[in-house]
Amino acid sequence: MLGESALRPNRKYLVAVAFLAVVCGVTGTITCADATYIPGWFGTWDGTKHDEAHSVVQTSDGGYALAGYTCFYGAGGSDFWLVKTDPAGNMQWSQTYGGAGYDEAHSVVQTSDGGYALAGSTGSFGVSGSDFWLVKTDSAGKMQWNKTYGGEKYDEGHSGVQTSDGGYALAGGTSSFGAGGYDFWLVKTDSAGNMQWNKPYGGGPKG
Repeated sequence: MLGESALRPNRKYLVAVAFLAVVCGVTGTITCADATYIPGWFGTWDGTKHDEAHSVVQTSDGGYALAGYTCFYGAGGSDFWLVKTDPAGNMQWSQTYGGAGYDEAHSVVQTSDGGYALAGSTGSFGVSGSDFWLVKTDSAGKMQWNKTYGGEKYDEGHSGVQTSDGGYALAGGTSSFGAGGYDFWLVKTDSAGNMQWNKPYGGGPKG
């Protein structure tokens, strides 16, 4: 875990973090293999490799929780990264989650118990090179449990919410299920992350 003294964010652009990070990712100019220091805004958050935020929520204490991935901290090629700040954008704590492969969080929500649920994709766990991955933490970011969902092909999670029954709904894309080469995929779980049902949505392969 990284303390505030190790990484202090630039306060001015906190809310814009997801937008700026995605723009840099889309251009394809930065990858986890790069070891180039990024000056300016990113330099206040990352190490010498690519760290990218995909989601931000305001927390119940008025601060913020940011989720994405880091290529510098953690165990693998990239790992889920959860950063918690106070209302002024000062980092309070951060946690990484992942294995030896590439793991990327695309969504974070604060859960009804004050913890966090991160949804994204994992190449470290599951049954294929990429599966949906749901990570549940306590209020300090310590992992309580995690679950993977997917088939033998490529499945990528992009969004997650906590549902009214305390469970979770995850959305993304699947090439393991459905009618086409790649389809929408909705996964519904109970409060412990156990899958209750799933549905693909899409058309057949183009001729």
